[in-house]
Amino acid sequence: MTGRPRWDDDTRFTGVGSAASLLPVVKAFVATADDDGWVAEEPIGHLRPTLDAWLAAAPDGLWRDVTLTTDGIWLEIEATWSGDGRLRDLRADAYALLGSFAELDTFVTQRVEPESGVVVFELATGLPEGRFAPHGHLVRLVVRGPVAQRVADERRSIGDTAPR
Repeated sequence: MTGRPRWDDDTRFTGVGSAASLLPVVKAFVATADDDGWVAEEPIGHLRPTLDAWLAAAPDGLWRDVTLTTDGIWLEIEATWSGDGRLRDLRADAYALLGSFAELDTFVTQRVEPESGVVVFELATGLPEGRFAPHGHLVRLVVRGPVAQRVADERRSIGDTAPR
């Protein structure tokens, strides 16, 4: 089979299967999240207590200068990540931060913004049918710090941070 490599030493040019088994859950999430009333009001009031408790237990100084604001239906979290390592280390800690308030169904995407020197994670998280009516939150985590700046400065061509 011919095609583009998926990483530096890829010789197969294709995977071993599909993600079809997850598609029913993904499609159900999309259908629920597409409802005009799905995003819950007052995201700071709903999510800040859980986030603050998680930050208090996080390693000292890992997340600094954390601010929460709203931008329309989005909760915006801006923070400086003072961890050491590579983009994958920043990603792992960002997922832990987002996981502190993630609900049953969660979708996360990431991009690098070279012009502002940040790495941005956008999250949609919510609850399907259950005890409460279906609802969710949209969260944008904007991460600053040496690793984010280095990635932005290098303007790396990383497949999982392609522009959207």
